Amino acid sequence: MEKSERSFVTLGMLIGLGFGITELILYIAVLKVPVIDRIPAVIFHASSAIITAYGITRKKPIPYYLLAVGLHFSNNLLATIIIPYFSLLGAILVTVVTFLLAWNFFQKNFP
Repeated sequence: MEKSERSFVTLGMLIGLGFGITELILYIAVLKVPVIDRIPAVIFHASSAIITAYGITRKKPIPYYLLAVGLHFSNNLLATIIIPYFSLLGAILVTVVTFLLAWNFFQKNFP
C-alpha cells in the first residue's frame, strides 16, 4: 500500500469528521437537538467518507461512492419513518454496517 493511499483514506476520514462535527454544531445551535442524538451522525459521516476515499484509492470511485450514498439514503429514509423503534433500530443497523465497512477498508490501508 502506498503512503499516498493511506494518507488519502485518512484525509477522507478527517473530512467526514469535519462535516459531521459542523452538522452537529448546527443541529445543536439552530434546532436545539441534544448532543447525544447527533454523535452517531458524526461517526456515520466519517465512515461514509472513508468508504468513498477507499474507492478512489482503488481506482473504482463510482461503486464505493454509490455504496456510501445508498447507505446515507437508507439512513435518511429511516429517519423519516415514524414507526416507533423501527426507524431507530434501522438507523442503528445502517450506522453499524457503515462503520464496519469503513473500519474494514481503513484496516486494509494500514496492514
